[in-house]
Amino acid sequence: MKQKKIESILNTAKKMFARYGFQKTTLDEVARMARVARATLYNYFGNKDQVYLEVLCREIDDVIKQVSLSVEQEVSLVDKLRAFVQAKFRYMKDAINILNLDREGIDKLLPKTAEIHDSLFKREVEIIRCIPDRGVNEGVFRIKDVFLTAQLLVTP
Repeated sequence: MKQKKIESILNTAKKMFARYGFQKTTLDEVARMARVARATLYNYFGNKDQVYLEVLCREIDDVIKQVSLSVEQEVSLVDKLRAFVQAKFRYMKDAINILNLDREGIDKLLPKTAEIHDSLFKREVEIIRCIPDRGVNEGVFRIKDVFLTAQLLVTP
């Protein structure tokens, strides 16, 4: 029952943050829309910042999971690169709150969001790093710094 309430709160909060932004979303509204008592929301998360940070972390986890699966399903290096780019665009469009971070300037309000955003970058680099690494090992690519190449491939 507790997990069901948490999921309801986070799903509702995700939609509301995406629609209204961090500033305009209130926990009273989230609690009402999630059909939980306001005290329940505070009991599970403590404050709006924590709800928002959890929503962001879950969005990132979902994107990384889907992108990883897409890349892993391919065999050739070119197909892996294509799968990465296509999956990133496909799944990031559903991660509205991550996409809105820069627009809202939320990193000034919640410095922890910058860390979360950086973790997305690092996790994407780890996904794609295997492609140039494998290319070097197979003699397809001549790259001096595989890690830097992976970072450049991920950089928007």
